[in-house]
Amino acid sequence: MKRFLIAFVLVAVLVTGTAFAQFDLMSYPPPLSGGNVLFDGGIGMAYTGYDGKWAFPPVFIQAEYCLPMLPLSVGASVSFYRWKYELSLLSVDYGFTLTVFTPAARVNWHWGLNIDWLDIYTGISLGYQVVNAKYNSSAVTTGAAASTFYWGGQAGARFYFTENIGAMIETGYPYWAKAGIALKF
Repeated sequence: MKRFLIAFVLVAVLVTGTAFAQFDLMSYPPPLSGGNVLFDGGIGMAYTGYDGKWAFPPVFIQAEYCLPMLPLSVGASVSFYRWKYELSLLSVDYGFTLTVFTPAARVNWHWGLNIDWLDIYTGISLGYQVVNAKYNSSAVTTGAAASTFYWGGQAGARFYFTENIGAMIETGYPYWAKAGIALKF
């Protein structure tokens, strides 16, 4: 994770520092302006901490509103995934299934690079992870919940192919990587 984040930051610094001389901290990048509404949706890779497999891959939807006065957007996101771990030991099957639903609020700063098709942003998020854990064995099945508040950060980029349609990538928490489609209105 640390290597991925360091590589992402280094590439972003290298690209922006060497290829583009104009940088305006208090303005939106050219593909955005105050009043735009941004929608993103796609798939990602979440922090699980366990060996296992995806029973349902991580998906997300997020929406943001670009404020008129500063290159700042505020919005919300929702994500969902299901993770399954199985183990057979002494002819008994053990395992668990985690189901995670995460609504969150987001705030992003959009860096004013003078590139017509690129929006680079960093931000913070505050949310609540609703976690349901179902423990399975051939002897008994039980359920439990371990929901909690979280805060995290994100850094990402949107690449616009047309005026309103593009692709996005992002790293942060609770996803260490996500990618998808970006829409702007």
